[in-house]
Amino acid sequence: MIKITKHQAGASSSRIARWNVWIGYAACAWGLWFVAIHLYFFMSGESINGESQFVHEPWLYVLSWTLSLLLFTAAALFPLALIWRFRWMSQGYMQMVTLILAYMGMIGFTIYEWVIAQELGVALFGAGICILGVVVALVRPKTQRPVHWMLLIATWAVGVGMMLYGAAYVYSSFFQPTFEKGLSYFLLGGMNFTIEGILFVATAWHVSRRQTGRFLR
Repeated sequence: MIKITKHQAGASSSRIARWNVWIGYAACAWGLWFVAIHLYFFMSGESINGESQFVHEPWLYVLSWTLSLLLFTAAALFPLALIWRFRWMSQGYMQMVTLILAYMGMIGFTIYEWVIAQELGVALFGAGICILGVVVALVRPKTQRPVHWMLLIATWAVGVGMMLYGAAYVYSSFFQPTFEKGLSYFLLGGMNFTIEGILFVATAWHVSRRQTGRFLR
């Protein structure tokens, strides 16, 4: 029978913990790469499909892109806030800042869609997300802090959503009229969203598993 010493178990646990942290870093980095792509299109004055928007309604263009970038940045910080290890800011404070940014972006998005874009359905969706976040905080397990639990569920949701969105792009890539367009759908849409979703889900899963292990001890 092979015996595992406490030192060996501790070293193995330490390696797993470091691996979990690096997955979180990778998820955040991929999310920030997504932000950088959109920032490039914002600075160029064009949308992703190449249509010029700035010349028609400059202030609406700046407002809509600012809200989008704020939401994308907050989402990219979700996994980082869950595995935060830096000493210059506590993890609790980092998680609170991330959640505030997310709510600022979502509330701003909801108001924009309701008042300016006049898209009632989209506005109701944004309002529903905000309300759902409060519900998630209220029904959390007793061992979980509200902010941490909300970010954990949000990371799961964003990850799964990205994977499904990426899968839709991959599926659509096979039905494009040209090879070049199909390849762009597959790489820029499918692989980009799918990989980001996998990293988010992996981060949420590792954090959830670690917390379950602590609870069972």
